[in-house]
Amino acid sequence: MSARHLQRWVVVAAVTALLPVGGGGWSQGGVTTPPGTAAQRSSGTLETRPHAARAWRSGTYTTSTGEAVRVEVSDSYAPEAVSGQAWAEFFAGLVHGSELASVTARIASPPEVAAVCGDDALGCYSGGLLVMAGEQFGGVEPQEIARHEYGHHVAASRANPPWTASAYGPKRWSSAMGICARTKAGTAFPDDYTHYSLSPGEAFAEAYRVLNDRKAGILGLTWSIVDDSFIPNDDTLRAVEQDVTTPWLRTTSSVVRGRFTARKHRSLTMLGTSLDGLVTVALRVPRGRADTLALVDPQDRVVATGLWAGATTRRLTYLVCGERRLTVRVVLAGPPGPYTLAITRP
Repeated sequence: MSARHLQRWVVVAAVTALLPVGGGGWSQGGVTTPPGTAAQRSSGTLETRPHAARAWRSGTYTTSTGEAVRVEVSDSYAPEAVSGQAWAEFFAGLVHGSELASVTARIASPPEVAAVCGDDALGCYSGGLLVMAGEQFGGVEPQEIARHEYGHHVAASRANPPWTASAYGPKRWSSAMGICARTKAGTAFPDDYTHYSLSPGEAFAEAYRVLNDRKAGILGLTWSIVDDSFIPNDDTLRAVEQDVTTPWLRTTSSVVRGRFTARKHRSLTMLGTSLDGLVTVALRVPRGRADTLALVDPQDRVVATGLWAGATTRRLTYLVCGERRLTVRVVLAGPPGPYTLAITRP
């Protein structure tokens, strides 16, 4: 077997239209008409069509890790054939964080998956509900579908301001993959499933699947839902794992205090920006001073200029989009004396 065996798993744009909360579905190919009425699609809920399960064996199972996982199994499967406890153990064995407690895994027969997710879909996710088959479906093992769809649940449970992690991926992976810069360049299309192979949301779910495949000792790489440019390397897989186990939660704040003298009229503060997102800088000076504030890139180009936000404060905001080092520049305008910089960054 070659190191890279391709299995054609395609995301259906129409299914994503049904799942605006932030999810995707796997398909055997083609774009289908979304199930349900227009009102059902706009509600963001997973609706069922004919062939829905007659009943579900539902339970919240305590796993060997001591965690609780909710699983619903279609009565289309005999209890001895598909075990809710076994699937709870499977999900608890994935790389995960506290979001495990908020997922419901619905294990359905292939016709029932189609009724919920769309005719060609192998699985789907929306608002904490993960739907998948309990058997090999479309030539794909159910564990692979489960890993991918749980990746959507991870993203839906993470933050990446000013974007949504469901569309752009969580903060660290999105930054490592340059999703902001790729979006500007037209090589990534968050929330636009007419370009599903260039969807960062699907790319993150696939990278999450690959991470868990490696943890499970699965050799080789399956990769065909999204473009090869998203194939993860060791660094981006580490970013995925960090996004799962130590989620990015908030901006980092720092304060820099300095003083201008008769001989020092200019201040340069280096700013590392390893993560994409909003940087804000506030300059506070004594009344009567008109110091200038600018953010400068490594080529000494001004990328943002501070504007007055009060009698003694200038402020700027800049969206970091791939830059990994910037400089805050302050130039004295007035009598020497102190200044203060308040900086927040992702």
